[in-house]
Amino acid sequence: EILWSSDIILFEDELHDHGTSKLSVRVRATPNYFYVLQRVFVRVDAVVFRLRETRLHHRFGTPFSLRQYTEREEQYEKIASSCSPKQMREGILDDPDLLSPKLKIVFDITEKFEFAQAPGENAGSQSSVGVNDVSTGKTEPAANGTVQQKSPATEDDTEVVEISQQEIDAKNRMAEQ
Repeated sequence: EILWSSDIILFEDELHDHGTSKLSVRVRATPNYFYVLQRVFVRVDAVVFRLRETRLHHRFGTPFSLRQYTEREEQYEKIASSCSPKQMREGILDDPDLLSPKLKIVFDITEKFEFAQAPGENAGSQSSVGVNDVSTGKTEPAANGTVQQKSPATEDDTEVVEISQQEIDAKNRMAEQ
């Protein structure tokens, strides 16, 4: 049950008729969690598409929130040539929701933010492990006690973060939406 949701355009420009640039925020609140998506979408005609997304997710009653930052991009001609005439008529080149799956992920990281505990309060959940697969958005269990998140742009850059099973489940649910 969604209690409240909104999609707000904070900034939009047509780049002097050479493309488009848009900054937007989506918010969804339910009885169990809230979710925020901030998105910057840039299309420079005959050059490039770029999409920068920051997602925040908090499940009420848990002592942490998750933040995922993703950078996607692709050359304009590659995307335009992969679209059908029907997609072009429907405006796919201006719709980041439709374009997102077609854009290559160049960077992806998910971070956990723990909240300060009140004195005498028990720390919440057990730590678990997983590996963030940027190609699918799914987090899979790993064997070494950490979550490893790799950027496909630079295989040597690895972030090591502890993550709970609840976080893994929440991230996988977000990836399926």
